[in-house]
Amino acid sequence: MDACALFGMLNVKGLRFPSTDPVNAISKMRERENGLGGGFAVYGIYPDYSDLYALHTMYLDRYVKRSVEKVLEEKFQVYLP
Repeated sequence: MDACALFGMLNVKGLRFPSTDPVNAISKMRERENGLGGGFAVYGIYPDYSDLYALHTMYLDRYVKRSVEKVLEEKFQVYLP
């Protein structure tokens, strides 16, 4: 119940590949039973911003969205293109 799933995939030649296999693997993991949700990390999705990190979040509640964005703005340098 408190474990996490892990999936990794890369092309050793540095070539890009379609998202079909990673998305299929992620869909099998689903949400964790402890209510903390799931997530994944992707490298190279925004090649024009290779020196930055991208954080994508989804919210079920507007109050939580405001709270999370406040913490992000206080703790990180937020860049919006």
